[in-house]
Amino acid sequence: MKRIFCLSEGFQKPILFDAETERNRRTDMERLTEAFERQSTLTAELVELLRKREGKRGE
Repeated sequence: MKRIFCLSEGFQKPILFDAETERNRRTDMERLTEAFERQSTLTAELVELLRKREGKRGE
């Protein structure tokens, strides 16, 4: 039994955590949220521009 443990121990690799990589790692939900917020901001800007454009036509 001890021999099996020694053999399997050789296959295990240490997991190294790079602090910078971990800080930059984002979940799919975080990426989706960021994209949604960006799109919402751009849509609001577009609506505001269209309102101003329509206001100038009405004068």
